[in-house]
Amino acid sequence: MLVFITSPNRKTPFHFDAEINFLVQISGSKDLWVCDPNDRAITTEEEIERYYSVAISAGTYKPHAEKGARNFTLYPGDAVHIPTHGAHWVQNHDKVSVSLSLNMEFPDWHQADVYRANHYLRRLGLSPRSPGQSIVADRSKAAVIGAMRSAKRTAGQLLRR
Repeated sequence: MLVFITSPNRKTPFHFDAEINFLVQISGSKDLWVCDPNDRAITTEEEIERYYSVAISAGTYKPHAEKGARNFTLYPGDAVHIPTHGAHWVQNHDKVSVSLSLNMEFPDWHQADVYRANHYLRRLGLSPRSPGQSIVADRSKAAVIGAMRSAKRTAGQLLRR
């Protein structure tokens, strides 16, 4: 859970998150735009891969995103669901805004490792399948990334000895 206290007229830039989010407006008001998390013209596979592998600010605003986004004006007591990978941005109105962000993650969510594997495969010049297209491929990719993480951790422990 996070509490956001933001200045009047503050704009939060376009981004997406890995968590499921319920944003509850406590005080002040704001506009929130939320995009369909499955619209790959707005949030590309490559951006999601970079998010998990390189930088959490991997999402880039595209001018057509505003046409596809749902706009919500939030007043105290209003709440909005922002799904995993649902690109969004916020514009506060003319008073201080206080919002409560309730975030949830799935602890055994292996899709992040599939995106990480796809990022590395793409760097090798390959065109990997998106998560969800093959259970066998997804489990294999997640297993390889998990093994690499374990090997890195073990190597670190050996070097500290």
